[in-house]
Amino acid sequence: MSAPSAPAPFTVSLCMIVKNEERYLRGCLESARPFVDEIVIVDTGSTDTTVGIAQEFGAVIRTFPWNGNFSDARNESLRHATGDWILYLDADERLMNGDALRQLRPSAQTVAYNVSISSKHILPSGTVDQVNQYQRFFRRHPKIRFEGVVHEQVLPSLLRMNKRIEDSPLFIEHLGYGESLEKIQQKCERNAALLRRQLELNPHDYYAHYQLGNTLGVMLRYDEAEKHLRLAVEHDRNVSIRASACNILVETAMHRNDLESAERWCRQSVKLVPVQVMGHWFLSGILAHRQQYDEALRSIDTMRSNAGRPTGLAHDLQVPEGEINYRTIVCYEGLANAAMAASDLARAHLLVTSAEERGIRSPKLQTIGIQTAMALNDLDTALRRIDFMLRNLPPDAESQRARFRAVRSRIESMAVA
Repeated sequence: MSAPSAPAPFTVSLCMIVKNEERYLRGCLESARPFVDEIVIVDTGSTDTTVGIAQEFGAVIRTFPWNGNFSDARNESLRHATGDWILYLDADERLMNGDALRQLRPSAQTVAYNVSISSKHILPSGTVDQVNQYQRFFRRHPKIRFEGVVHEQVLPSLLRMNKRIEDSPLFIEHLGYGESLEKIQQKCERNAALLRRQLELNPHDYYAHYQLGNTLGVMLRYDEAEKHLRLAVEHDRNVSIRASACNILVETAMHRNDLESAERWCRQSVKLVPVQVMGHWFLSGILAHRQQYDEALRSIDTMRSNAGRPTGLAHDLQVPEGEINYRTIVCYEGLANAAMAASDLARAHLLVTSAEERGIRSPKLQTIGIQTAMALNDLDTALRRIDFMLRNLPPDAESQRARFRAVRSRIESMAVA
């Protein structure tokens, strides 16, 4: 076992459960090994080279007959760990900044850390980039155990200890949700069956209701998903789960073209957890669709300020910058068009300027900006906007290029006069 890269006042056991993970395991262990003192791997029945790969990394390997319960297997790994703290990963995950782990300095009251997990989900409805928060790094303690047949978690036992759960800069990349749609469907069917079994044992497990609703939503079974998600919103004690359930209910409402319900779920989500991206992104889209552009821009601004911050949401989004800019353009174009229709040239000019200050430009906005700048005798601004258009027009837009050049010549002649 290689020595940790930096001194720390605690030791760390990496705990994993695996089965036939030869495709992913080596990369996972390579990402974590420099930052942990011990690797404990529980194998639940591999028939490939998984165990041999684990042996190469000096792991403590234990076998555990699969019994259909992920928590039982996870807890078996905890039973063999000896470190002060536990880090748990799946084979298809990568610890991206292990140095940050060795720099943590937990207080005596700190029992666990939230860890951000990034994943790309290839779903029947499209590809989604998500970032989730889970307590992946926690103290080794006999009272801390996994719960749940599937989508197992330690959070309930952590909360019962009544100690601090802190945010951390730790970041994990999850690769497994990039599998084919067929494999994702198979995983969803398996998880749904396990979750139903769990709910038969405990109908009041509202986290299981949330996870079943989420799984059914991925499978596009929205009507069935909704009843489980509503139960989670009404009864789960974890505000993060309630807000996340609201966001999935937004999607079920949108599937029915029910914008009123979708907006209501959005607003409930961001009220429960203000620091998030998903709810504000959904809300901005609904408001833009309704031409409530000012409020939509405020939602986009809030979303931007939350991006990159530790989210208070169980499942959040990572929205590509291009998509954010496109929606922002739609809002500014809508506002500028309305100002022009009302002959409020000064407002239209200010809107284009505000968009430019954000780095937001489009042919329509720049055209309006040229018109208003000329009307307000701001010739330097008009010329600058014309130059931008000339630089960014497509090569085959010769007629538009000629018109802009003619306008520039007219402005330049006005300046000389």
